[in-house]
Amino acid sequence: PAGGCFADFRTNLYGASAGGPVIRDRLFYFAMFENNVRRGTNASTATVPLPTERTINTGSARGDQIVAEWLALYPQPNRPVINTRRYQANVPFSYDTPNPFGRVDYTWSNATRLMGRYDFRNQDYKITRIFRGNGGDIVDRAHTGGAVLTRVFSPATVGEFRFGYAYRRVDLPTEEGFESFPTITVTGFGTLGPQAL
Repeated sequence: PAGGCFADFRTNLYGASAGGPVIRDRLFYFAMFENNVRRGTNASTATVPLPTERTINTGSARGDQIVAEWLALYPQPNRPVINTRRYQANVPFSYDTPNPFGRVDYTWSNATRLMGRYDFRNQDYKITRIFRGNGGDIVDRAHTGGAVLTRVFSPATVGEFRFGYAYRRVDLPTEEGFESFPTITVTGFGTLGPQAL
C-alpha cells in the first residue's frame, strides 16, 4: 500500500577468474571480475502540509500563484497514524559494485622479476528522491595500480623497487532545484521538507 513500511531488496553476486602461463616459465597472468548487483527500495519520509493548510489567500494573484506552485511540490500526508503530517514512500535504488582486477608476473631472469597489477572499483549509488532538490545519485569510483621490480644480488642481498598509483572520484548529490523546494524550519515549530532518506 501507499506509504507502506515494507521495502524490497534483491542482490545478485557473480564473478569469474582465470590465470596461467602465457610464456612457459616466463610470463604469467591472473584476471578476475566480480559484481554485486543490488536492487530494491528504501523507505523515505518527510513532513508535509496538512490538507487544511493548503488554502491560499495572500491578498494578491501573484502571491497566490507563488504559494500554489510551492505547495504543489509537497504530496499529501499518507501516514496519519504515525503523524498527521507524515509522508512516506518506498523509493527505488540501484547499487552496483563491478570490480575487475588484473596482474602479470614476468621472470626476466633467475635474479630479476617484475610484477604489475591494476584494480578498478565502482560503487555508484542511484536512488529516486521523493522531493525535488533532495539529493541525487552518488558516483564513487577508484583506480589503483602498482608495479614491483625485484632483483636478487646475492644470497644475502635483495633489492626491490615499488611503484603505486591510486585515484578515487567521489561525486556527492547536489541540491539541484533546492531554491524551489526549501526545507523550512521555524523556531518552536515543526519542520517541513525531507526528514530521512
